[in-house]
Amino acid sequence: MERRSRGDSQNVYHYYYMWEKLKKLEKEYEELLAKMSDPAVIGNQNAARTCGKRKREIEAAVMLFRDLQQSKKHAQEAEDLLKSSDSELREMAQEEFIKAKHDIKEIEEKLRIELLPKDPDDQKDCIMEIRAGAGGEEAALFVSEMSRMYMRYGE
Repeated sequence: MERRSRGDSQNVYHYYYMWEKLKKLEKEYEELLAKMSDPAVIGNQNAARTCGKRKREIEAAVMLFRDLQQSKKHAQEAEDLLKSSDSELREMAQEEFIKAKHDIKEIEEKLRIELLPKDPDDQKDCIMEIRAGAGGEEAALFVSEMSRMYMRYGE
């Protein structure tokens, strides 16, 4: 009987939690698509804007989730083909299986990042004015460095 460490059970819990959250997001995404095609919502600019904004927020996660499901399906099909008696088919299936597993890991990592809570201030704009004070050329150089620093930080 295989014993699992505490870390394994936590990983299974986190994976289950992530999967359930993604299912809910996919359902919400489908509901938003249906709602956005409703004539009542199309006629109401505020409702359409709200639906469109939420759709954009969750769309990347939903698309990654669908890619994950597809990659899992490919991995399962390749695993089934590994049981074949044809050596050439098994070799191709092995390559497909490895590729699918690699894709799954990449997508899961992207999903973890995508599911991190978003800062509500991320979408807000900022206007900053930096002026050179007394100090002549040295102050102007400092201001240009500060300006470049904040521009790069904003990107």
